[in-house]
Amino acid sequence: MKSNFLGDRAQAAIFRAPDGDLVEQEQVWRLLARCESRDEALRLICDLAEETVPGAVAGVTIAQGNGSHIATGVFPRLPQSFSDALRLLPMTPPFIGPCAQAICKGEIVTSTEISTETRFDAAWRGRCLGVGVASLQVVPVFAPEHRGALGTFVMAFWEPHELASWKPSVMTPLAHWTRMVL
Repeated sequence: MKSNFLGDRAQAAIFRAPDGDLVEQEQVWRLLARCESRDEALRLICDLAEETVPGAVAGVTIAQGNGSHIATGVFPRLPQSFSDALRLLPMTPPFIGPCAQAICKGEIVTSTEISTETRFDAAWRGRCLGVGVASLQVVPVFAPEHRGALGTFVMAFWEPHELASWKPSVMTPLAHWTRMVL
C-alpha cells in the first residue's frame, strides 16, 4: 500500500475549470494522497492544470530553506535542462526571472510576452523562448507557519497572453494545492 504523504489535509471545496466543469477539491486530495513523493504530487498538479487550461504548460519552483536561492523546479512538459537551470538561482534584485521576484517580493508576476520582456535577465528570456514558452504567470506559494514563500506555481503558454486572460479562479486553487504539497 502506498503511503499517504499528505496526511489528513483534505478539505471540501469546489474548483471551477475554465470549461465550466466543477471539480471537487476532495477528488484532487484523493489523487494527491496516492502519490508516494512530493515530486509525484507536484507533477499531478501540473497535469491537472494542463488538462484544465488548454495549451498551458505548468510547473513549480521550490525555494531553498533559507530563502536565498531557488532549490529546484518541476516542469514535467519541458526538458529537464530547463528545471536544472533553475537550481541555485539567486532570489535577490535584480531578479533573474519572475519566479525569483515572486518568491522574494511575495507577489504575482506576469510576463505577457517574454520576447519583449525587459525586467529580467536575457539568458532567462532565451531559455524560456528556447523551449517555446512565450508568456507566463507566477504565483508565490505561502504556508502560514513558514516565513516567506515556499516556492511558486507557474502557468506558461506557447503564445503571448494579455494580462486580462490570466484567471485567478484557476491559479488560486492550483497554488493552494501546491502549498499543501510543499
